[in-house]
Amino acid sequence: MRGLLLGSILALAAAGTASAGDFVVLSSTDPAFKPGQQLMGGANLRLAAGAQLVVIHASGMVRKLSGAGKAVTLPQVAASDANARRTEVLKLMVAQPRRTRSLVPPACPAPETLTTLDAILAAGEQEACLPLARQALNAYVEKAE
Repeated sequence: MRGLLLGSILALAAAGTASAGDFVVLSSTDPAFKPGQQLMGGANLRLAAGAQLVVIHASGMVRKLSGAGKAVTLPQVAASDANARRTEVLKLMVAQPRRTRSLVPPACPAPETLTTLDAILAAGEQEACLPLARQALNAYVEKAE
C-alpha cells in the first residue's frame, strides 16, 4: 500500500499537478476552505468577516489569515521542482484520516525527531505514522506563530 501511495505521489508530482507556488489549507473557520485544499500563491481570497484560515507552503512557510470583509492575498513563492511533491504529501496529511490496512505497522520515528518539515513529511508518507506526523505538523505550525 505504501508503495502505491508513494508511486501516486511521485506520478502526480511528475505530471505537474501541483504548482510550486501552491499553499495547502491546514484549517479554516470559513466553510469555503477545506483542509487539504490547494490555493495558489498570489491569489486574492475572500474570507468571511472574522473567519480564520491557516495555510502552509511546501517551503515550510505558515500563514494565518483573518477575514475582515476585504480580500486577503497569499504571498507568491518562487517555484521549485521539489515543492510539488511536498505539496502533495501535505495535502494527503491534512485531508481526512485514512485507515491503516497493514497488519505490521512500520516503525515510526520518535516524536522528538519530527521538528523539521522534511522529517514531518517523511513520516507523513507512511500511513501508520500519519497521526504522529499530524501532531508534529500542528506543533510546527504553532511554533511558526
